[in-house]
Amino acid sequence: MTGALDFPNGTRHLRFEDEPNGYYDVISEGQFSFSESLKEEQASGTISFTVPDGLWHSDTGIVVSSEGPQTEYAKFTKDTEAKCIYVDINNPANTEAHPIITIKNKTNIGWIGIKSKWSNGIRVYSGY
Repeated sequence: MTGALDFPNGTRHLRFEDEPNGYYDVISEGQFSFSESLKEEQASGTISFTVPDGLWHSDTGIVVSSEGPQTEYAKFTKDTEAKCIYVDINNPANTEAHPIITIKNKTNIGWIGIKSKWSNGIRVYSGY
C-alpha cells in the first residue's frame, strides 16, 4: 500500500463515489497508518492528502452546438447579414478556468475570430 501512495513525480487523481464526474489532484502526505483486528474481522487506516491547487476538476466536458438547443452553457446568435454565429459561453466553474474550445466548420471559411470581454480578441486563420 505504501508504494501505491508514493508518487514523487507529481500529483495523482483522487476520485470519490459521490463525485463521479471529476477528481482532485493530490499528493500523499505523512505516514499511512493501518490497524487490524483479526478477531473482530475489522481493519482501519488513515491517509492524508494535500490538494495543491485546492480544486475539483471536472472530466466530463460540456458540448454545445449551434445546431442544437440553447443551453445554460452557451447562447448562439446567428447574424445572417454578416454570415456569422456569435456564441456567449458561460463557464459554470467557481474559479478561473481555461477552456479548450474545439470548433467544427461545415466548410473552409478561411478564419475564425475569438474574443473575450478581457481581451481584444484573436483570429485563427486557416485554409491558406
